[in-house]
Amino acid sequence: MAYIRWAIDKGLDFLVDKPIFSETYGDVLRNGKSELYKHFLKASNDICRKGINASVMMPRRLHPAILLICDYLTNFISNYNVPITHTNFYHGEGMWNMPNEFFTRENHPYKYGYGAYFHTGYHFIDLLLYILKINMYLGKGDYDLLKYCRLRMR
Repeated sequence: MAYIRWAIDKGLDFLVDKPIFSETYGDVLRNGKSELYKHFLKASNDICRKGINASVMMPRRLHPAILLICDYLTNFISNYNVPITHTNFYHGEGMWNMPNEFFTRENHPYKYGYGAYFHTGYHFIDLLLYILKINMYLGKGDYDLLKYCRLRMR
């Protein structure tokens, strides 16, 4: 978050890796509440106010299957005037961690007190919003994606 705040304060466009920022379960226990949402809202409001281009690397958007789905939905919505109103995502991680590995594997966030959401889950939230934008681009709904995120995070 320090790098993001620095870029926002300087009015610079930026590209960051994911997760954007996170806190551990221990941080939440010590503070009694999560500060993530407050920091996210302040950063997003400052980014919008200053007109900064803030991008997060989300390589799954470029997967051929996602591109095919988006093309199909764009054509379907255009041809039949039917917006996307319901989605369902399912993901199988493809790896089974043994109980002792949750606390020893460096390449997985469980060791640091947070789970699958910060490992792969944010990809699906990103893809959901990315796909819902098709409605907006085609004029099939007035979607405030940040408002949608705020409602879902509460």
